[in-house]
Amino acid sequence: MKCFVAVLGVALAFTLGPVPVLAQTNSELNAGIQFDFSLPGARSLSLGGAFVALADDATAVWGNPAGLTILTRPEISAEGRFWNFNNVVTDKGHAFGNATNVGFDNITGLEDAESDSWTQSLAFLSYVHPMGRWTFGAYRHQVSNFSADIQSSGPFLDSGGDVDRVEPFRGTMDLDIVNYGVSAGVRVGQNLSLGAGATFEQFSIESHTARSIYIPVLPPPPALRPLYTNTGQRFGPPDYSDGNVFMDVSESGTDWSTGFNVGAVWRANRWSAGAAYRFGPTFHYDATTTIGPGGAKEPFLAPYVGTVYDTERVAFNLPDTIALGFTVKPLETLVVTFEYDRVEYSQLSESTAEVFGIEENISAATGQLIRESLKFPDVNQFRFGAEYAIARPSGAVLLRLGGWIDPDHRMQYVDPQNRAPRLAVLFRPGEDEFHVAPGVGFAFQKFQIDAALDVSQRVNTVSVSTVFRF
Repeated sequence: MKCFVAVLGVALAFTLGPVPVLAQTNSELNAGIQFDFSLPGARSLSLGGAFVALADDATAVWGNPAGLTILTRPEISAEGRFWNFNNVVTDKGHAFGNATNVGFDNITGLEDAESDSWTQSLAFLSYVHPMGRWTFGAYRHQVSNFSADIQSSGPFLDSGGDVDRVEPFRGTMDLDIVNYGVSAGVRVGQNLSLGAGATFEQFSIESHTARSIYIPVLPPPPALRPLYTNTGQRFGPPDYSDGNVFMDVSESGTDWSTGFNVGAVWRANRWSAGAAYRFGPTFHYDATTTIGPGGAKEPFLAPYVGTVYDTERVAFNLPDTIALGFTVKPLETLVVTFEYDRVEYSQLSESTAEVFGIEENISAATGQLIRESLKFPDVNQFRFGAEYAIARPSGAVLLRLGGWIDPDHRMQYVDPQNRAPRLAVLFRPGEDEFHVAPGVGFAFQKFQIDAALDVSQRVNTVSVSTVFRF
């Protein structure tokens, strides 16, 4: 009986708690992962990513390989990017009822905590070589370079006739996805070009989460609540010290997989239309959950301190993207471009792993509820941009301005019956983001340099790229 109570207590805490691990698991860190699905190149970025129909430089190897056929000389392209991520997590407050005003439970409604992280990398490198009707290219592209460092104080909620509290936690994540690809485009008529490519993608993820215990684990009667308002207690401030960690989650791994992209472009005198499909492969990594030293503070957890409670082999499905675009040139000096992207974020939740041993040790039905009620929504992105050229004796100055709408695609708890209210607190819908992207370029006979800035509330990107033509 004692063993059963211990397992039950730990498992139920895992089931409905925040446990911020990684993508494709029941974790709120999963909800905020950002991908750089904007096409490579500072020029594309400053056009709001509306490049699938324009596709007239070396970055087309990834965005739309059919566009490569417009190139008449070999090109080398390189880009560096800098990312700033504003990460959001449910931090404190009281959900599904009013705050008790006992100790730390003094805010009615939920409040988020925000933290910033910064990453940078060589975002794109390519070589393109035309050969008659055909054009070939090889490239390296940074699909994602995401980092997060978050902390939650542990919000309260009314649940089952009592006041529950999510355990406080600290979590970090580093996610890196790079693809190495080869592409080819071919002219199949006066106006039509087709293209395709194969990608070899490297995936790396590293995360650590420390989940803090509070005393008592079971909610006390209302009359006894004021007795537990000190640091590390149920109604007190959180204790993030190493000795108070009762659950330690480590998820890490490196994997390789393959994907592909295909595209088409129809070019007329002053307009063009394009379409592309980019297939996202599946990667795998390992998750391990260990009972930490904080478990010694509760008799039913003490026997399990230092033991591995669950291990999982987790699948990470990179979303597919479908792009349709249209470009028009109303003046010799002006290009206006539009694009619609469909990003299949729901693929991220097709194989969500329950990493806390619920299905194996407590209830298969509860584990299934966790996996099936956490969903990423698919989104429809709308992108647009304009480029105005100012001719100069030494070349041209290119002024650009773009924007795009990125609908909310955080992981969300979807269950009309609200059978797991902690999940409803942690996996809440976010807000749609509008990106503004100004940029400038300087074009010469054999050389071009471009710079762009993409600004939004949650993600900011700075890009500088160059193109050399032989």
